[in-house]
Amino acid sequence: MSAFRIPAVVELAWVPSGQGEPMLGPSAHNPLGDRARAAASRVGRASYEVREALSSMADVIGGLERELRRLQGVMALADQGIELRRELAHIGADGVVLQRPVGRPQGETGWVVLSLEVRDAQQLLLLQGEVDGMELVFVDPPQDIRDLLVAFTFQQQARERRRQRAGG
Repeated sequence: MSAFRIPAVVELAWVPSGQGEPMLGPSAHNPLGDRARAAASRVGRASYEVREALSSMADVIGGLERELRRLQGVMALADQGIELRRELAHIGADGVVLQRPVGRPQGETGWVVLSLEVRDAQQLLLLQGEVDGMELVFVDPPQDIRDLLVAFTFQQQARERRRQRAGG
């Protein structure tokens, strides 16, 4: 499979299937940020400034909650002996091509743990994968994670274009 890929520095870890599925820690079922956003939407039209202020606060709370979940995930991984490493890679919705050999047997299955900044928020992703030379191929990623990966590639491409315009 060949999808659009973009070079980027990412944090990732490879966990072979034999070690079991990595646990990323607790997940919030009803985040406070979502509840605050819903409450802000119920403020009447006459109180536009108040509604906007509450919406801004809800966004801040949501961002803090996402960062807390990511940090809990990183700590849970560390407790399992899994450490994310910074890698220069070409990443797309179908996999990650590393700039060095993976160091694992061809065809080995396992889990790819990725930490990416998407839409101004750090995301900690867990995907099933397979080793293919210097590539970690994603195996049937869920659509919401695929959407985040596509968003990340387009975001990185836009940053690179802005950098080229500013420098050239």
